[in-house]
Amino acid sequence: MLYGEQCWSVNGKDVTEDAENVKAKDGFGVQLWLIKPNDFFEKWNTPETPKMAVTKTAKRNIPISTVILFINPGVNEKNECDVVYDMVIKRPDGGVYSDLKDVEAWCNKPPPPKNQIQLAVQNIGIDIEDKDPLGEYTVDAIVKDKIKKVELSLHQEFVAEG
Repeated sequence: MLYGEQCWSVNGKDVTEDAENVKAKDGFGVQLWLIKPNDFFEKWNTPETPKMAVTKTAKRNIPISTVILFINPGVNEKNECDVVYDMVIKRPDGGVYSDLKDVEAWCNKPPPPKNQIQLAVQNIGIDIEDKDPLGEYTVDAIVKDKIKKVELSLHQEFVAEG
């Protein structure tokens, strides 16, 4: 559980802050998920609670998406946040599929309400094409709250299938 009675839950299942894809430090918490295409992103800012179709597999030419969620970022003197992340996706042979730096999670924006989970502004799509190898891929992200000076490392894996 995070923050006393506050806990994170995905599709009705509680998530601990102690998993490879869920971390917290100094009140700042982050999650990394892989989801199948659905209307999650479109429904995020609506009254209906969106469902994440969490996945551990990807089919060729059917994109999946990374989802970065966070809670309680630091705030500067202008009442703005500065949260970014780096993400490295590796192929089954260990080669780099994608290496992204300083992707915006929440920058130059007022903070979300206290203890409210927020979706990162930018989330990364992954599309295993015909030329890409099948097998186990890894997704590693380092989420950086530049105001709180906290960096949290997250990890997920998925299997690319034909």
